[in-house]
Amino acid sequence: MFFICYTSSSSSLRHDFSIVGYSTDDLNDFESWIETYGKNYKTDEEKNRRLEIFEENKKYIDQRNKEIRSYSLGLNEFSDLSYDEFWNSEDLSESVDWRMEEAVTEVKNQRYDCQSGWAFSAVAAVEGINKITTGKLVPLSAQQLIDCSLTDHNSGCNGGIFMNHAFSDIYSMDGIYPDEYYPYVGMKLKECLHPMVT
Repeated sequence: MFFICYTSSSSSLRHDFSIVGYSTDDLNDFESWIETYGKNYKTDEEKNRRLEIFEENKKYIDQRNKEIRSYSLGLNEFSDLSYDEFWNSEDLSESVDWRMEEAVTEVKNQRYDCQSGWAFSAVAAVEGINKITTGKLVPLSAQQLIDCSLTDHNSGCNGGIFMNHAFSDIYSMDGIYPDEYYPYVGMKLKECLHPMVT
């Protein structure tokens, strides 16, 4: 199962930098969080300052998770950093070339007369996040999305509107097949050959 976290650059959501991770139930206090992430503070003052930031971030995470159902936030190794500290961290690079990280599959050719770019872009995004989270790069089936899309916004070879609708389709189908099991043929088939919903 894949989890997608939508973020906003709006200043009113400046704390939306938390990543899906451990739930707040798993790490319910600062000391266990410190142990989990191997944190070590030089002074008691620094530890107390980090505790205050941690508690503020945890409170924000708990509140957002009560309000939002489409994704969840969780604690991670950055939970003791303020928003500004996180974004100004020297550990964060300006950009990442995901090709060098081998998180991108080969370029795929839509061929034919099938306007399926929406499906290809959606599976490419899921392939990348799957590689980042599991370490495995698996080419996924754009054809399955073309044939089995469950929303009115994606119309097989007649195009699609937004990738997030394709993500919803993948979620509704309980996942997506690897490309080798459901290869691209460049046209919408009459039915979904390998429905994941029974």
